Amino acid sequence: MLGAVGIVCAQEHPYGDNPPRVNPDYCIGFRITYPAESNKTYHFGEMAHVAWEVDHDLPKPPDVITRIRILNKDQQNTQTIGENITIHTYDNKGVATFPILVHDSVDLQHYRIMVNYPGNAVHCVFESLPFIVEHRTVERYTSLDTPAPPFAVANAVPIDAHAAAHHHSTNRIRGYKRHHI
Repeated sequence: MLGAVGIVCAQEHPYGDNPPRVNPDYCIGFRITYPAESNKTYHFGEMAHVAWEVDHDLPKPPDVITRIRILNKDQQNTQTIGENITIHTYDNKGVATFPILVHDSVDLQHYRIMVNYPGNAVHCVFESLPFIVEHRTVERYTSLDTPAPPFAVANAVPIDAHAAAHHHSTNRIRGYKRHHI
């Protein structure tokens, strides 16, 4: 796996419309390589990543990713992943790793990456295949500042505590030692 780049921040920005647009002719040679399939499901708080690559033989290759965001199906910004990100972290490839903090309804989302090509005033925009973000029951209530019902609170274990408890209780399965969850 590629190394993660430094991420500026992961904030929720539930405003702003970002209509699809046609890129200028110079927006070539950049492509999003992950997610590579539609409708992958992430859960709120889960670590995710988006990966890309740039063709080697471009006469004027892009030099920086100015912004990566998550947009919903209505093209509204639901999370800003980072800004001014190094475009190459390994050879001609790059990746950004971050927690999914989308507080939107369960719906299709996608990444929008804005890329700078030197000497051009207009950024190029690339969008990924769609994916789904599901919330655990308690997040559905707390993200709306609504008290969660008792059944949701009783089952609400912080993500880190749940992962640690799960790892310790399942590190050996049928004689095989597990190295990861």
